[in-house]
Order: sequence, then C-alpha cells, then structure tokens
Amino acid sequence: MVSVATGAAALAFAAEKPVVLLCCRATLPDMTGLTLLKQWRQQDKTILTPFILILRRWCKQHWRQAMVAGADDVLAEPLGPRTLQKAIEAQLRKQQRRLAKYEDIKLNGLPVRLLGSSLELVGTCQDLQREAAPGRLHNAAQYAFHLARLQHETLRRYLRYQELAEPLTAIPQGTRLMAAPQTLLAVACTTIATRYGRVFDLTYRFEPAALAISTVHLELLATELIDNAFRHTRFASPVTVTGAVVEGGYRLEVRDRGVGILTRVAEGTDGGAAHGFYVGLALVRRLCGLYGAALRFQMKDGTQVQVDLPLVDQAVDLSLQKPTAYQGKFADNLC
Repeated sequence: MVSVATGAAALAFAAEKPVVLLCCRATLPDMTGLTLLKQWRQQDKTILTPFILILRRWCKQHWRQAMVAGADDVLAEPLGPRTLQKAIEAQLRKQQRRLAKYEDIKLNGLPVRLLGSSLELVGTCQDLQREAAPGRLHNAAQYAFHLARLQHETLRRYLRYQELAEPLTAIPQGTRLMAAPQTLLAVACTTIATRYGRVFDLTYRFEPAALAISTVHLELLATELIDNAFRHTRFASPVTVTGAVVEGGYRLEVRDRGVGILTRVAEGTDGGAAHGFYVGLALVRRLCGLYGAALRFQMKDGTQVQVDLPLVDQAVDLSLQKPTAYQGKFADNLC
C-alpha cells in the first residue's frame, strides 16, 4: 500500500508502476477527486484500474457524477475500516473476474488463424482413421491422428504461455483472492484421472486456505502438474496430490512413481523455454514467476513436485471449511 498526498503524485506513480486499486477522497490539495477520476480514466495504464471515491457526505448528485465519470464504487464519510476493507475486497474480486475474462477473450481471439489449420488437420486425420481399412493404412492414419492431436495441444499450451507474458496478467501478490481452493483442486484431479481411466490410481487431500492467486491460474498450474504425472506413469501406478498450509505459504505437491524427470530439465537448464514437449513445464515456471511461488523437484522412486503458493495477507475465517480427501481403490496413500 502506497499513500500520496496529491492527485498529480498519484498519476505520476501510476505512470511508472502498476496500480491495483486507487482509493481517493473527494478533495485533494491540487484537485478534486472527481477531476482525478476523469484523468485516471483517460490514461491507458489505469483505464481498467478500480477507483473508489470517498465523499464527505452522501449526496445523490455527487454519487451520480462519480459513477458517470467511471468510479467503481462510492463511499461516504464517516467511514469505518471494516466497510472500507469490504469495498476494497469486492473491487479486487471484480477485477479478478474482469481480467480473467479479458485473458479468455484474447486467447480465444488470437488463435483463430493459428489453431484453425491445426484443428482441421486433427479432424482430417480422425476421418482417415475411421474410414481406413484395417491394416497398415489404418495404423498409419491412427499414428497421424495422434501426432496431429499432440501438435494441436502443444500449440494451445504455447499460446497460453505467451499470454502469461502480458503485463496485465502479472497482478501483484496478495490482490487476487480465492478462499478454500480444495474444491477446485479436487475437481482438477478427478477430471484428469478420469480422462486417463485411472481414478483408482488417484489419491488426494487438500486443506482449506485462502490463496493470493487467480482461480484461472491455479487451475492451469494444477492441471499441468497433475496431467504430467498421469501422462508419464503406467496404469495401476499411484499418483498422489496434496495441498497443505506450511510456514509462509500453501504447498501443492504432486507425487508419482513414473520414470522421473531429467536433472537438467528440473533445474531449468533445459526445458526452461516453451519448446518441444517441455512447454507444460515452461508454463508452470512462468505461472510460479508471476506469483513468486517456489518450484522444487525431487527425483527418488519417481518424481515429487512442490509448489509453494502465496497466502492472502489478511485473516480469513476458514473454521467451517474441512479438508477434501479421496483415495483410489488401488492407490497407495502417500498423504
């Protein structure tokens, strides 16, 4: 949190550094809060940044002027700290949904030309596989369909990797809130295990917490790690995913007993960029970089991946939340 005394200082600060939210009084030494709001909305860097205006007293006319000028919320003095805190949290949640929607629109609009031909190739290979007679031609068509689908998925991951390089997605730590992530993580585990037909190999346990990370990014991070564990392990080989509150963060851990990962890939000397089959790992590294999350690998009897995600700064009541757990019939409980 940064405090400035004048509207000019606020505009100058926003021109140099990203601002998540601005809370302003109705009267400033050099201008009114309404004037600052109008100038705030004219700047490219702050046109989407939430703006809360605090009036000296409630006045319907002033409220309408502020909302027309682009204020996200208007409060009136006397103002209690709890009211201000709730207003700020509400605007941050709205900003989170707004940015997530903006990311999806950009991602869906950008690959129209890039993914169009790739998707057509997948469909063509699938048609060949269906119509080819049993034998060498059918085997060749099946192999071509597998390669086309793999290429299509790699291209989608690379586009997502490029999207995460946009400054708009790099929200400072502690501003994107998501309470109790255990439901989202449990759904991700079950979905991927079902896709591979290996629900019985899955074990998970997630403790409740409040993470300072976008729900979209958390789901993407967990999906890449869990999918990688199932992709590189055999049928009837256990995959365990846990989430627990540790000192300084929330540790998401994925363990499997697969072939393991090369040391140079785990250390980032190889596979750090988005190329080849390492695009998923590059995507995970970029997500961790956005939120300052530590990423660690341990290679012993398989692979163990740990990601320490940031928690929200303020206290969140999670007393009514319970851990979410599941153990497959044939899985080992490594929790």
